[in-house]
Amino acid sequence: MSKKSKNQDITESQNAAILDFVSGFRNPPDEILFREWVDVGKGKKFGKKVLAISKYRVFLFKKGTFGKSINAEKNFPLLELRNCEEVESKTVIFRFEAGEIKIKSSKIRKIFKVILGALTILTPGYPEEHKPTVEFSSIGSDIPRRSQPIGPAAGMIENYEAQCNLVGVPAKLSIHRFVESIDRENIPDIDIGKIPGILPKTGITFDMNPLARALSFNEYFRGVVMKDVPCRDAFNLLGNALRYNRTITKIQVRGVGATDISNFGRSLSENEEHQVQIIDIGHNNINAGIPQLVEGLDMFSHALTVLNLENCQIPSKVMITVIQSLKNNYGMSLCLDYLNFSGNDIGATGSSTLGEWFSITKKYNNLRFLHLANTNLSFSAFFPHTRVTTEYLEEINVSGNNFPDSDYHYVTEAIEVYKKLRSLDVSSCNMSSRVCQMLIQAIGGNNDLNDFVLNASNNNFGVDGAVDIAQSFKGVNNIKSFDLTNTKLKSQGLACVFPLFNNLDSLLVGQNVVSFDEQAVTAFDSLLSTSRVRTLGLIGGKNSVLKEEAMEFIPCLFDKNIEELDLRNNQLSDDVAIVIGDLLRNNTSIKSLNLQGNLFTYSGWKVIYLGVLENDSLVDMPHCHENIDRALSSNPEYADDIRDMFFNIQSKLRENQGSGWDGRIFIHEIEKSNPIYPTPDVAAPLVKVPRNFDDGNSIGNDGTRSQITRTRSRRLKTDTSIGLSDSYGSSNRTPRRAAPSNNTSNSGPPPPSNSGPPPPAPGGTPPPPAPGGTPPPPGNHPPPPAPGGALPPAPGGPPPPAPGGPPPPPGGTPPPPGGAPPAPGGVPPPPSGAPPRN
Repeated sequence: MSKKSKNQDITESQNAAILDFVSGFRNPPDEILFREWVDVGKGKKFGKKVLAISKYRVFLFKKGTFGKSINAEKNFPLLELRNCEEVESKTVIFRFEAGEIKIKSSKIRKIFKVILGALTILTPGYPEEHKPTVEFSSIGSDIPRRSQPIGPAAGMIENYEAQCNLVGVPAKLSIHRFVESIDRENIPDIDIGKIPGILPKTGITFDMNPLARALSFNEYFRGVVMKDVPCRDAFNLLGNALRYNRTITKIQVRGVGATDISNFGRSLSENEEHQVQIIDIGHNNINAGIPQLVEGLDMFSHALTVLNLENCQIPSKVMITVIQSLKNNYGMSLCLDYLNFSGNDIGATGSSTLGEWFSITKKYNNLRFLHLANTNLSFSAFFPHTRVTTEYLEEINVSGNNFPDSDYHYVTEAIEVYKKLRSLDVSSCNMSSRVCQMLIQAIGGNNDLNDFVLNASNNNFGVDGAVDIAQSFKGVNNIKSFDLTNTKLKSQGLACVFPLFNNLDSLLVGQNVVSFDEQAVTAFDSLLSTSRVRTLGLIGGKNSVLKEEAMEFIPCLFDKNIEELDLRNNQLSDDVAIVIGDLLRNNTSIKSLNLQGNLFTYSGWKVIYLGVLENDSLVDMPHCHENIDRALSSNPEYADDIRDMFFNIQSKLRENQGSGWDGRIFIHEIEKSNPIYPTPDVAAPLVKVPRNFDDGNSIGNDGTRSQITRTRSRRLKTDTSIGLSDSYGSSNRTPRRAAPSNNTSNSGPPPPSNSGPPPPAPGGTPPPPAPGGTPPPPGNHPPPPAPGGALPPAPGGPPPPAPGGPPPPPGGTPPPPGGAPPAPGGVPPPPSGAPPRN
């Protein structure tokens, strides 16, 4: 007779067989929490079977089947438990998605404690409607659940491992360690692209499906980020998670190669609890799912602060529907702070539709950053409408669109009334020097504009155009940075315009001179001697490089207190490297030196490296793989020394940064394509919409339009009886909770902080202040109205009444207690989530 184990009715051989079966679920490792003979019913008959409960599953084993080929009669994941019901004394039915178990046992109470305790660990953050219902009559429903501390990132690791067990894929230690590090550093975003194993076909490649499932109910993460890593299924998996998630406020999934966002768009419509207010899905060639995204935007019941569809290659007819969604839901779109449609075709009709949105929203529009590069924009159809939206616009990018001479007055008339504009990009617009002259004069004539950044690069102005530009700069003192790269000015043109650039801090004039002759050298020497230019960009190109002239020209640049010098792509040789290395030894002003894309070999970089070691002011010198590869190919025998050299250069730069560096952003950093958005803790509420907005929506009793501008009846067509099993199908949902409008983070200007973004770089677009940074000037962004209050009138008076309707309310409701008093005539500020630029 076999020896009995401590579980009296189960023999050691039976125990071993059970453990051997459960140990088959090795990754993540499973363990038995409970095993006991119980009576299992089928109809009215009961038979003895072994009930085994592990960390992740519930098993039933038949009596007499134990042996080498053991298998479980029942095998249910705990995550699929839906209901526990006591049908009679000590008899309970456990219902799972794939079946049920009817059990009679004197240890029912212990069984409940084990199951509910395990679920507590695996399902932190799950709302009540997604937890199993427990119906105990004689036993009572107050059985204490197993008390254990929740793991890192609100139990993310435990739920991830349970999801891996559920779908049958290995749990990866790299994800475990990554989540632990995020939790230690209190980072609110999960940047999936930084997890080791994200690249396909490696030894540590992980499956994204269980990770996305684990995000469904996680309450720690506020942002999901994926940038420039291949994952064509990213939006499908992300949509699965967002169908249930109630805490994620930021989605930034850029350049992952996805083409279909249908599931992502549907999740925004179907999840009445989602908190997403930052959407950046740029650099994906999207050819399916825009209608679902538009419907999701129509259904938004909280603020949307960022919408970035950059370079998604969306055709004109589809883009018009996206633009129309801004008009369909004004309560959402009035909160927009950053809007980027660049790289999509909006055409003349889309230009007019977007312009109408500006015209209707007027002073209530909070948009600060507008990017419409390469959109086939019609200047005449769009810009006249923006003259009424002058309160907050800071940055406009319309590069890559045809800018005919006949349309210049539409733009200049708008510039003349903007109050906060600080950057205009009209590069590559086929723009004439005459139009550029008019723009400069309009900027100079607007006393509200200061420290302006104007990018007119890649327009064919020519030598004659330099005269127009020179004349327009007379008396203009508010332009800080001017980009004239590749405008065909030549030496004569530079000599003409340089004398009038005395007030510039930053000047980019690369690719204008075929050969740096004596006239060009003299012009630069005069400019740097008499002006305050501290950032100089001389980026080379196909037909414009320094080459041999650099030997005589570069020394004059290092003598003139230049702080940022960009000499990319100039075919500079090792002879020039010797000059640069020697100049670095004695220079005390240079802070950034960009030498990427030149012809330095190992010997040239070695000289520059020795100069860097003796320089205490240089804090930035980017290098690319091309630099390292060229050095390695020239002297492969010195491979270790070359790698150490580039590492030591960066170490010296970091050392110099600790010596009073101001943390500025340099030109090459501004050019990076990935913006950074602070992650909001919670979505801001919709703003109240003035009743005179003529969009066909119903008018509320308080004189404002309804916050939800379209019926939600379409959302109720899904089957509400399905839980998580149906590939994240629809499930029962509670009514949508209101976004907390009395949250202090959205009730006024942010408090002062030392954690804001660095000051703007000379020569580039300055980054907008991040939430938590320095607050705007008093009266600039007054707090929003209190919940239920009407939007205050725009500066200068109340909005005009709707045709045939009563006049609008005279002002807004006072702010909640503790809030800042509203500025007279103020408008609501943009909610948190403004995107500082890299």
